[in-house]
Amino acid sequence: DLLITVDERARWGAEAGFGLNTDQGARIFARGIRRNLWGIGHRLDAHGLFGINYASDTLTDWSPDLNSLDWRVAVRYTAPHFPWRRSELVLDVLLRERFQQRTWRMARTGAGITLNLDVSRRTRISTTLRGELRDLQQYDPRALLPGEPWKVLDEQEASKGCHPCRLADSL
Repeated sequence: DLLITVDERARWGAEAGFGLNTDQGARIFARGIRRNLWGIGHRLDAHGLFGINYASDTLTDWSPDLNSLDWRVAVRYTAPHFPWRRSELVLDVLLRERFQQRTWRMARTGAGITLNLDVSRRTRISTTLRGELRDLQQYDPRALLPGEPWKVLDEQEASKGCHPCRLADSL
């Protein structure tokens, strides 16, 4: 006789942490995972971040900017073997992911749907449809080149932000 014992992975998972970054400030983050939803192998992941930025971009001024708090939330739902046996459906939502570069800062919010189809053990076809709202929050006008998707904003419009939408798909 052959006796095999299997322990199921924990249904809940959690992580938390904090950090201090020289160009973005202090951050705290958390992640929660719920595995095997409804007993059918579906999974839900949630990520959250909260941070305080610096008031200045200089290395000598580390005072916090309480008027510019940073936060981000992301949720992903994964359904294996849906809608077919050898496929996987992934739904995701992202709120206020911020990109900080040397000459600009942008936030984006969006949602997407991905369908993965395993054709063989080594081949996977993946198609994604994603919609995003992007907000150019701060920029250096000298960094914009002619023909870029961001229109040149005067100082009054820059305080309101710029909200181009983007719909993307990939295969």
